[in-house]
Amino acid sequence: MKVPNRIKKVVKRTVKSPNTKTKVYNKELSSQLIGTRFSFGKPNQSVFTNDFTLGEDFKITGYQDDNEYSWNVYQTTLEISDIKGNVTSKFDLSSGNLDFIKGQSTKWDDVKFELIKQSRMVYKFDKAVKDNNEKIKIKATESEYLTEIKNEFRIQNIVFPQSSDEKGQKRELFYRGDEVVSFGNFNIVDGYSDFNTYINSLSLSKWTKYTTANEFFLKLSVKGQFELEVIQNYLTYNDKNIQEKGIESVFEELHQSDVDDVFARNVMNFQSGNSRITNSITRYNFNFDKVTELILPVTTNIKNAMIGFTVIGNAEIHDAGWYTSVSKTSPVDIVINTTTFQKEKYILKNLSNIKEKIIDFENKSTGLNQLGEGHLFINVVDNGRTLDAEHINNEFIRVYGNPNVGGAGGFSRGMIETLNLQKNGEYHPTHVIFMDDDIEVLPESFKRVFALLRLVKEEYKDYFIEGAMLDSLDGITQYEDTGFITKNKNTVYMPVKDNYDLRNLHHVMRNDIEYPVDNEYGAWWYCTVPIKYIHENSMSLPIFYRGDDVEFSIRNKAKIITLNG
Repeated sequence: MKVPNRIKKVVKRTVKSPNTKTKVYNKELSSQLIGTRFSFGKPNQSVFTNDFTLGEDFKITGYQDDNEYSWNVYQTTLEISDIKGNVTSKFDLSSGNLDFIKGQSTKWDDVKFELIKQSRMVYKFDKAVKDNNEKIKIKATESEYLTEIKNEFRIQNIVFPQSSDEKGQKRELFYRGDEVVSFGNFNIVDGYSDFNTYINSLSLSKWTKYTTANEFFLKLSVKGQFELEVIQNYLTYNDKNIQEKGIESVFEELHQSDVDDVFARNVMNFQSGNSRITNSITRYNFNFDKVTELILPVTTNIKNAMIGFTVIGNAEIHDAGWYTSVSKTSPVDIVINTTTFQKEKYILKNLSNIKEKIIDFENKSTGLNQLGEGHLFINVVDNGRTLDAEHINNEFIRVYGNPNVGGAGGFSRGMIETLNLQKNGEYHPTHVIFMDDDIEVLPESFKRVFALLRLVKEEYKDYFIEGAMLDSLDGITQYEDTGFITKNKNTVYMPVKDNYDLRNLHHVMRNDIEYPVDNEYGAWWYCTVPIKYIHENSMSLPIFYRGDDVEFSIRNKAKIITLNG
């Protein structure tokens, strides 16, 4: 690494600070830090930038802000100064660990910062050759990529919010950064957009553990001049015991111990929070004057990573998704069982979304409709008998008028009608989704469940798949994905995880971890159950208000898969 003349010439110097204390310039630490690139942000909160670089001229590069303009090292303190030369933050280097540095604002006592060293692989493409199918073949300085994915299978769409007014469509769940402008069939990034989010990240741990997928690709149909970074995010734990054994082993030891289960649950959430995000980044630069199909392989050397990407520049994105390569898939046909009582506002909207985004026969070839025809049937049990069944019924939706027998009775009627579909030879489901009526459901949820079930490994084929419930007031706080019944004398239902803010990448990554508990259940706001559990002796416990879904999970000793998004 080139050492600037400023360091070569100055071995030791003193500087008078405003408080007149003498500061000793540290040549050795300065030389180690020059050119180092960090992520910069507040602990366990949003990252301001992943490109905070300590430049050779002692200026901050890769990130522009008047408060963080220049840097220097005095004794064992890294000082960051604003554009006027005033020190705005200080970072402690005394531990000798230059990969993770804790800092403190000099303006506000309660504001802390952290710098996390970043690794980077940079590929600048110098040649693009197109074949007859208008697919792109990238020839890079360091590497060459194929023009197609052999036996490709889309496992997740990259999704953009449809309406900022809906609570489940909060922008930060989909992307962060500058506003993405939607034009219906395509979306335009003009500036900076970060897709390392709750909806659009890819969980390597979940897809490799539960499915036959073992290699992954980011595929986009895109036009424009832009920089794209594919980012592997993973958690680094501060606890030495977790560093040595791994989070899964430590959690399981706690689970198997004799401690109170509520205490164990709280400790696990604390331990996952006592961590920081580390990442590895591969950077690409592109310039396409027409819509081009771009395929980027994903490095999978970090098994617990969540993969995301950022786009900087001007990009017109027509389609994007995470893909894998498969040799075979399993047949999957789903029945949605939902029960309603005078909730037309919600149930009709959900049915409309499913028809438009899942089973649009006139547009079924597009990425948003990959379930295609014949893989989804919807039973609507109308406990209020207020829906216009004749108007709603069609080849894939059927409404059943029912007495007001509550949620348990309504879901039981849905099970009965599912069995009748089988007996009459009308439909042969492999799975049933139990779904509440008064929710805003993201259509992408059905597609991800469908993709996961098509690829699920044999040893996990009898698992439930549980959806998450976000807070109905803010649309960003996870109320629960799975819950458990506590063992102590004050028995209660309790969410397995804390109330995570799903705008926060650190919380999203903690949410991807599996927390072992006993008496775990999947609530029926959105729960996918294999058809083997639906039979004449499996009806809901007839409790009017609540508890039928909990009892069903406990009775069947449910093992449950969850997935961000």
